[in-house]
Amino acid sequence: MNLFELVAFMVCMLCGVIAGTIGFNMGGALIALVSGVAGLLLPVGVMAVTVWCASRLRKLRPPRPTCENGKCHWDEYEVVDCHGDEVIFVCRCGNKYASSGRRFLRVLDDGRKEPYMILVDKHTWKVDNQD
Repeated sequence: MNLFELVAFMVCMLCGVIAGTIGFNMGGALIALVSGVAGLLLPVGVMAVTVWCASRLRKLRPPRPTCENGKCHWDEYEVVDCHGDEVIFVCRCGNKYASSGRRFLRVLDDGRKEPYMILVDKHTWKVDNQD
């Protein structure tokens, strides 16, 4: 068990104990048992909703195509520079790319840019044949 899991476990237990104590003071053992279990599960539900929301937000993030070597995916690029609305990325393989609007361009060693991929809908990239 790592530190995060230990803290999460302790928070769940504390919520269960607090809810159980309040339930016992309000109506006895049965209500204490029900409120204690509910108090124990409440933080788990909150964490589940938080994880679900975070995963949905991550899917809304504009994707990047796989690099030309086929090894690096959208979350494995590093931002190196920004020029207005154009962002320069480097993948783990060392290839440079420029993102401008719906286009993803290769940045060549001499600084020239050539079309690489174009975003055709939310998450679909196609080869950009525009010269």
